[in-house]
Amino acid sequence: MNDGQNHEETFVCGCGSLLHVFHLAYLASDDNALYLNVSTCQNRGMLNRVSVALKILFNKTVRNGLYDPILVNNNDLKRMYNICSLASEDTCPSGEVAIDNDRYRLYFLIDQDELCRVYIEIHQKRMQILQKLRFLAYYVLRFKAKYGVEKFRIDPIKAAHLKGVLGFTHLIVKDLS
Repeated sequence: MNDGQNHEETFVCGCGSLLHVFHLAYLASDDNALYLNVSTCQNRGMLNRVSVALKILFNKTVRNGLYDPILVNNNDLKRMYNICSLASEDTCPSGEVAIDNDRYRLYFLIDQDELCRVYIEIHQKRMQILQKLRFLAYYVLRFKAKYGVEKFRIDPIKAAHLKGVLGFTHLIVKDLS
């Protein structure tokens, strides 16, 4: 399947909002690297952002992450799986995958409550107290844009785990339909 060419796909959230978009790219020219660009969108009011900031300050987990979570369409699972297959031939079964960049930790989570769905959540990584206070000031006061894009590089081991999540979910969705 790996033909030495770059492959890119853009995916829209299952809610249909064009603000919730992510882009998966396989770059053969960059040591077979897999990149994920996620658009970050926060529609929280000021009081909600303050409560999130306090949770982060005291190292509590923020439900659904810092930004709006993204729901992966069940129709897109196969396309994502195929791109991950270019970066890694292995498949590792896994319930969730965590991918880091310099500021954030991105999670691919399987929610098996009613229907089997894959969610993408972005959480804050642990940092020094001064870095944390600076970030929280930006977050609460929205010095940074309300919308942005975060880039994550996925190594072959994480790509194998991601393939496991996507493949497992795709099989269950196929069985349900």
